[in-house]
Amino acid sequence: MEDERKLNYMSTGYYIDYKYTLDLVRRINKAVEVTPVLANHFQCEGYNLLERFQAILWSDTKVWTMEKKVPDGKVTLSIKIKSAVTGLLLLAVSVISLTFFVFKRRDEVAVFTDDKTEGPFKNDTRLNAVYEALNAGRKRYLEVVHTVPRSLTFFNFFKRRRFVVYLEAVDFIYQPFIWIKSRKIRHLISQVDLSSFNANERIFVKNELEKLALGVPASMAKLKLFTWLMKCLRIKLCFSIDDTRHYSEFVEAGRRCKIPTFAIQHGHFTKYHTGWIKMSKLDGAIMKADYIVVWSEYWKNELKKLGSYFKDEDVIVGGAKGGVEKLLLRSGSAIVVPYEKDAPKESVKHFIDEVMRCGKYEIVFKARAGIEDLNCQLAEYNLMPEDVTVAVDDKEVLKKVALVAGTYSTYLYDCVEKGIPVAIIESEIDYGEGMVENGLASFIKMDNRICETIENCVNVSAAELGRREVLLRGEEDIRLSHTLSNLIEKYASD
Repeated sequence: MEDERKLNYMSTGYYIDYKYTLDLVRRINKAVEVTPVLANHFQCEGYNLLERFQAILWSDTKVWTMEKKVPDGKVTLSIKIKSAVTGLLLLAVSVISLTFFVFKRRDEVAVFTDDKTEGPFKNDTRLNAVYEALNAGRKRYLEVVHTVPRSLTFFNFFKRRRFVVYLEAVDFIYQPFIWIKSRKIRHLISQVDLSSFNANERIFVKNELEKLALGVPASMAKLKLFTWLMKCLRIKLCFSIDDTRHYSEFVEAGRRCKIPTFAIQHGHFTKYHTGWIKMSKLDGAIMKADYIVVWSEYWKNELKKLGSYFKDEDVIVGGAKGGVEKLLLRSGSAIVVPYEKDAPKESVKHFIDEVMRCGKYEIVFKARAGIEDLNCQLAEYNLMPEDVTVAVDDKEVLKKVALVAGTYSTYLYDCVEKGIPVAIIESEIDYGEGMVENGLASFIKMDNRICETIENCVNVSAAELGRREVLLRGEEDIRLSHTLSNLIEKYASD
């Protein structure tokens, strides 16, 4: 019954309207900018905090665009108690960790990371190169971890077997003070002219502006606390995943203390990655790392083209994330379709049906690692396990692949680096259009010539695949872990 419900839900043609979402984000920014009292609120102590919240604004707006409803805001007593207990536990762990670091003086490098432990050092795999470099150099490090408080948080803590400081413990400390300011914030929001929004949008916009405005004092409080901690711990160098929703106060505290801070690229950049692009016209400094380390010259150019607030000299080409397993022989007979969270699932399902109708290629569904129930991923695409071959491990995929086809994911870029033909499927979203425009992928138009189009995508020449790879990776064979090792040697040597 549950699977049937999911299939019925997904068959409604769910997808996120990115163009509309971006337009709504821009209109919300403008509403703040033309409201003096609210603009002044976001211009706090020399910072433009509206810019700091762009990634959160995008994320929240994207969810609302999909669901078109705003939570009623009612929190039950049991949830409040559970949140309080969890917050106290995170605070206790963080205080114990800090005490340990202060007295043991394990204070050379600070790392900001998401709460993931699938990597070789029980780390977030997206920061493998950071942990490889730190362990190779035998450097001691403190981890500041962003988590979603739940049982997995504590499972990861014991799996990691290291003391860490939780970002959410800091949030917990200041929550009562934020609540005190809520009445004043609601008064500010009441002065915003919402006439440019429709009735449905107004409810969301009002709630979102209140949330972001309440985030201003919280942000400044976190900044001051992190600044104090870094001074106490005598940190010499900061690394962070470039998660612009959560890393801002951590990296800005490092800059305040004149500690070199480096954000590490973890995914692709597009016009929809608002957290990396200058979106606000308000005055003030932007909370950001000193430098962002990207995988190649291609990504440095993309940031510049998209209008990033990182200056050209602040973008360092660090090199490939790791060794690339090249596809030496192209004899596969499978079209690989990766799971993509925000893809227009009905359009991708239509593509899969058309491939099956062509009759020449097997469909391999590349499931996303870290999501235990593979059937749920299939259900989102209205697929059953018997419809396709399911693979999680890249090695399984490489044995069969003739073409990888999707709508936007970072996985598509990874496949270009491996010398695999990649194509973007025509759909309702233009999230992956940059790959086609920049010459990294073919385009599959969903018309009556689709079988011929797929055949052409599969039979891309070796020379063309080599050109795509060099365009994405660059001419030089640079390794990210080597670049980071040099930074550690330069800034955190004994």
